[in-house]
Amino acid sequence: MLASTPMRRLAVIAVAAALVAGCKKEEKPKPEAIEIKAIALTVDGSGHGRIDAGRAGTWAPLGSFLPEGKRDLEGWASIHPEPAEVIEDPAKKYPGLVAAVYPGKKGIAFGFFAPEDLAKKGTPQWSVDPVTGIAVKTRPVMKGGEGGGDGEGGGGENEGERPELDPDLKITVAGADGDKVVTGAQIAALPTSTAPVGDTDTPGWTLHQFIEAAGARPTGKVIVYGEESANVILEGDHLDPAKAVLFIKLNRSGQLRFRAFAKVGSTWDTVGELRGITRIELK
Repeated sequence: MLASTPMRRLAVIAVAAALVAGCKKEEKPKPEAIEIKAIALTVDGSGHGRIDAGRAGTWAPLGSFLPEGKRDLEGWASIHPEPAEVIEDPAKKYPGLVAAVYPGKKGIAFGFFAPEDLAKKGTPQWSVDPVTGIAVKTRPVMKGGEGGGDGEGGGGENEGERPELDPDLKITVAGADGDKVVTGAQIAALPTSTAPVGDTDTPGWTLHQFIEAAGARPTGKVIVYGEESANVILEGDHLDPAKAVLFIKLNRSGQLRFRAFAKVGSTWDTVGELRGITRIELK
């Protein structure tokens, strides 16, 4: 006996479905996201090599990749961490922070870090992840070393004469015993030293000397304040003289300028900076 019409229809449908399944193309696996393994670095319109993932993996300050005399963030007119927009006057937009490359989710990332966050490989306050290239434009250095926002310029730190330290200048050191004032006359009487890298000719002092001149000593955390309330927070290894140099010098605008240098392997990197030092707090 022949199968009923509904049964024959089901059989036809089943055969058709089997044929479709057999003819269906195998789906290709989705390609993995491309990992950025190296980026181009451009300084003032000229190529300055590449930053690879290995160096980015050390959470390195961007300034360490730049030519001597152009490593200071305050000397940069702009920075373009592609594909983000150009950042004009980055030192003013991100005062007290450090521009650095670090390992991101897709290879190499770029961001602005508080010095203590960069030291512990923490979270940037602004970032581009991934970054595909970085272009830095520095301010031109005028004859006599004039240039940049504070007379330091984008290179030429050794050019031009610096003013004398104002004996009436006052730096407040706030500690457990209240506020103490260190004057320019006291600072001028202190023995001088020089920075470990960069401008190694201009004499200056260490942050520890300023604190000792106030009759105090750091116990846990130190906050250094500059102009426009910008600040740098120091703690842990940054307060260890064997691992960090906290250097202060007089710039050509007559301001006290602070830079924190940290030991990275056998070299020193700038991990924080401020100008116009006015106050030091001991926490």
